[in-house]
Amino acid sequence: MTEDNNRTGGHNEGHRDGHNDDHNSDHNDSRHDDSGRPPRSPELLPFTEVVMQALMPDRPPPQIEKFDGTIDPEHHLRNFVDSMAFYSKSDPVKCTAFSLSLKGEALEWYYTLPPNSIDNFHTVTTLFKRQFSANRRERMSAAELVNLKQGRDEPLRTFMRRYSEAARRVKGVTHEFIINNLPNCLKPGHVSESLYAKLPKTMEELQEKMAKFIKMEDQIHYRKKLEAPITEAKREDQRPHDKGRNRKPLRGGPPVPLGPCYDHYARLTVLREKVFEKALQTNLITVRRRHSPRGADESKTCRFHDNRGHSTEGCQSLKDEIERLICAGYLREFVKV
Repeated sequence: MTEDNNRTGGHNEGHRDGHNDDHNSDHNDSRHDDSGRPPRSPELLPFTEVVMQALMPDRPPPQIEKFDGTIDPEHHLRNFVDSMAFYSKSDPVKCTAFSLSLKGEALEWYYTLPPNSIDNFHTVTTLFKRQFSANRRERMSAAELVNLKQGRDEPLRTFMRRYSEAARRVKGVTHEFIINNLPNCLKPGHVSESLYAKLPKTMEELQEKMAKFIKMEDQIHYRKKLEAPITEAKREDQRPHDKGRNRKPLRGGPPVPLGPCYDHYARLTVLREKVFEKALQTNLITVRRRHSPRGADESKTCRFHDNRGHSTEGCQSLKDEIERLICAGYLREFVKV
């Protein structure tokens, strides 16, 4: 306080004496300390007083996705600079607003920066990239993009995500190169042949075309998933379980009874015929037509076998098939807890 009073006194005295040199000397002393560096910011922040005194715009800063120290730092810097271009071009404003784009580990690093160590945004970017350089994604060459191949069992959706990310990391290649190179990277089949026959002219056209192929592939996988239990059931029917089941019934005599396939069966909340209707609607079960045996009871009808001689509710084959589907994770809504 004494030093400030002396400065104030000397400043006023200079005005009284009419000497401008004293005034200029005092003005320079207010901007630099004895070491010649800019004066220190009074807050516990890494910026100099010049940066801290910068006027912020009246409107709030733009919303920027916060950096947590796990992604590419250069990507975050580009995002921050592009967003700030519509907010303020002031270098000190960028410095003070940068901490608003950090979180987690990155924000903890920001708090460790020594006071009075940053006087411009270039210093901020240099320290930031140096600290998180390990997360920087290496650029790919055009040759690496050419050698990128789709795996034999890799879904098209997964590969296109890989290909798009790799294409973004390659610098200096045109959209035409990315489009022409794609068919060579796909596994042989309908998609690559279609692209060979007619290549898209723009990236937008390529994205639309690949989106259709991905949707077609997803539908095929979904159908296979639904048909898998049916195919397995057909194999079970064709597989001989024992000699008694493989024996043909005598002509004119009653059919050889088939024993149960399971020791225990799930308790159902509705009639087995209702479960059969639901499985039939969702393509989990198909009707397995069989001829009615000679002398069968005409009053009983089985919808599963589309014949007469026994009822749908009492059909042992249907009971086994429903139990198999329940064990596979289907029709759980009809099982008593």
